[in-house]
Amino acid sequence: LLSLDKIHFKDIHNKSILKEDYSTGLFNISFKLSDYTDNTYIKFSLLNKGNILTQKEIKVDSIEVNYEEDILNVLKWSDEAPNLYTLNITLVDSNEIKEEVEMNVGFRRIEIKEGVMYLNNKRLILRGVNRHEFNHLEGRVMPKELIEKDLKIMKRMNINSIRTSHYPNTIEFYNLCDKYGFIVMDEV
Repeated sequence: LLSLDKIHFKDIHNKSILKEDYSTGLFNISFKLSDYTDNTYIKFSLLNKGNILTQKEIKVDSIEVNYEEDILNVLKWSDEAPNLYTLNITLVDSNEIKEEVEMNVGFRRIEIKEGVMYLNNKRLILRGVNRHEFNHLEGRVMPKELIEKDLKIMKRMNINSIRTSHYPNTIEFYNLCDKYGFIVMDEV
């Protein structure tokens, strides 16, 4: 069960990518709120190992809020070097914190050139597996520790991509794939 304040995030969509120069990140994030007042604002900061890359406070004047900014010389996310930034977001109304969210942000660019797939302008060869969430003790309930153990084994076997099969996986799975450098084809 989840109890939310009248004013809360309905959706946070990270659309950040690596730009065509392969060194500048386009930090692009959108927020959808349940409601707002004249005193509602969103604060966020993008960090790299505790160092602030950008920090903003946006007054809310609509249910949907969009923000984008160029971040120079970003560390690229790839299956070989899964560099992630931490995004801390706070929703405030009338000086009262309504919701706080932390998420990872990675900058990457996937392209197909003349029939060849590239990740950050480097040829990408997918070595993947299909995955069903299942274990012999809990059935379709996968504890985070077991998911992480599976992903570490896959990484040792030189697997870099996973196709989820037929249903969405738990959010921990996607976060761990970001952390360990897996390209996910989410079949939902």
